[in-house]
Amino acid sequence: MAAPSEESFREIANLPNLRILWQIESKDAEETSKYVIYRSSRPDLLNEEGVSAFKKLGIENILDFRSKKEYSKANGKKLLDEIYPLHKVNFPHGRNYRPGEPVNLKRVIKRDYLFYSKYFSTKQIVTQKTGDDKNTQNHGSHILIDFFSAKYIWTVFKRAPWYLQLYSLIFLAIDIMFNTGYVYFVRFFARNVLNPTGLIGQYKDMIDMSQRSICSALKLLSNKENYPVFINCAHGKDRTGLVSALVLSCLQLPKRYVSNEYALSMYGTTSMKDRLYTEIVKRFHMSEEFVTAEADTMMKLLNYICEMYGSVENYLECIGFGEKEQESLRNIFGRQKVSDTE
Repeated sequence: MAAPSEESFREIANLPNLRILWQIESKDAEETSKYVIYRSSRPDLLNEEGVSAFKKLGIENILDFRSKKEYSKANGKKLLDEIYPLHKVNFPHGRNYRPGEPVNLKRVIKRDYLFYSKYFSTKQIVTQKTGDDKNTQNHGSHILIDFFSAKYIWTVFKRAPWYLQLYSLIFLAIDIMFNTGYVYFVRFFARNVLNPTGLIGQYKDMIDMSQRSICSALKLLSNKENYPVFINCAHGKDRTGLVSALVLSCLQLPKRYVSNEYALSMYGTTSMKDRLYTEIVKRFHMSEEFVTAEADTMMKLLNYICEMYGSVENYLECIGFGEKEQESLRNIFGRQKVSDTE
């Protein structure tokens, strides 16, 4: 098997870190172009020329690992909103998904349409079926999947000593008062909690506390009707890198391959190096480690999953992405389960 390489990257203006994560190996050109997962940074900054190039990829659905608030506050014209209706995932309340449980989506109504939604009932609940159901609805969607739940934030909050917890409430009040997007609150915890544990610490937290988010993404990716699919977060490195690693692991790729594919983001983010530094280090006071994507970081995370959950497959079962759903994902790409992926 060929190692991950820079040949997987695709060039579209204002869309750095765009590359093919995986696609089916087939002699049928139509099948090869359909069953493909693209991964990238946020597409908000695409101009008309970029949108035209994006259309040529034939993307059916966008899985965006940002919250509605993060998405709305991000800069850019967001021209793809005119093509892909915006939705967000409605997670099961107070629990993980169950194997085979579908993912429920809720239409996100932009403020421009609030008047009409109030009087003409345009707001609606839609369901994205998973698996092989041919009646899958709502193709052509831009789906927001929030990775930072209240549980995640509360767990990080509790790691700080009690006096720092109290002190942080001052910053939280300022953020709420001036609608800053919690920048001062995050800065405080970045310096006192997040930076000491580093990037691998954040990844471990997502594995343990963003399980519904991860599971919903994988369930949507296990439905062949959703392809071709485009996955992204802010920079296409962390949340996207984590989901990508779990997809490749489910497809039975070796840990070294998965780790090296993750590390391609060091090359992919070169053109937005200054933006990455500004948005992570300058804005939130995270350490410079948080702008990196070293293969060793992903290898440590995969080892952590195996240590804590027994294997990646066991972890996926634990979060509600069942054995049949894992098999459905492998079947899309013609991959078979093997006993040893080392």
